[in-house]
Amino acid sequence: MILSFITPCYNKKGWVSMETLIITTPEKTYPVHIGRGVLASLRRHLAVQNETVLITDANIPESVIKTVKAAFGADLRITLTPGEASKTLAVYSDIVQQMMAAGLSRSTTVVAVGGGVVGDIAGFVAATYHRGVPWINVPTSLLAMVDASIGGKTAVNLDKYKNVLGAFHHPEAVFIDPDILATLPPRHLTNGYAELIKAALIHDKTLCRMLIDDTGSLEERITRAIKVKQHFIEADPKDGHLRHLLNFGHTIGHAFETLYTPTYLHGECIAAGMRYMVRGTDLEHDVNRLLDQYHLTASPPIDKVAMIDVLRADKKRRGETLTVAKLKALGEGELVKMPFETFLNYLD
Repeated sequence: MILSFITPCYNKKGWVSMETLIITTPEKTYPVHIGRGVLASLRRHLAVQNETVLITDANIPESVIKTVKAAFGADLRITLTPGEASKTLAVYSDIVQQMMAAGLSRSTTVVAVGGGVVGDIAGFVAATYHRGVPWINVPTSLLAMVDASIGGKTAVNLDKYKNVLGAFHHPEAVFIDPDILATLPPRHLTNGYAELIKAALIHDKTLCRMLIDDTGSLEERITRAIKVKQHFIEADPKDGHLRHLLNFGHTIGHAFETLYTPTYLHGECIAAGMRYMVRGTDLEHDVNRLLDQYHLTASPPIDKVAMIDVLRADKKRRGETLTVAKLKALGEGELVKMPFETFLNYLD
């Protein structure tokens, strides 16, 4: 059962509605606050008493940083270079050394303000600094809002292998303000729609229809996509099996991303991966048309030899068997175990 409630929220535009989802896992229960202008009322929802480190990147508008600092403070601010190149052990080590040099203790709260990369590495810092400190997530991209903002997965990459060093470490709270997306470049907004479409395809027929008919507000679409992820997180907190459905399009997509970052963005690679997963099925036309509708048309080249090398490191592979997320219908996914060699036929 999805637990949520609507509350009024006051900001400079007046009173607006904010929806709060309550994420419940064995490790932690925490709120996800969603609403236009929610950043203006951060202190109403969460008080931070101790020292804080604010981790962001150079693309985040200074007005957003100023608002978050006013609410939570910032004894130390660390600004990363935007992009996947910052999600490394070297950058992680530099962040930790800066925190140590600033004398930040184990009572420190990490505040992440940025896209998926910022959330991933800031969460991993929080999971490991002095064996774990609290953190707050303020995602600023559509991709981060609908995918990486909840679930507790934190990680850095190791060379060409994505997310192989990480930990489950849930935030204290997540604040999602769709108004921030007004500053997002169009390509990055489109990039985020890949994860939103994925959520609809695997578990929300209403959201599928909303996207096909181009109805519903962006805020409503974001909320429904987050509820899809909430469903799988609460059913499978440690990503043991059912949660693998969230990886629809990701097995091939992550291989594209590993090989072709930064030429192609994460969502562009995932969209391409979804296309490969429906090729030759009754759903191919409908899925491709939906991706086309939201301008997710990138087509990374297939280098089968290089991709096989990357795919062998996929976390869903067990020996020579791979658990694959597929579609039964629009809005309904399924997991299928198949031999690794059989899966490679999707690349042909």
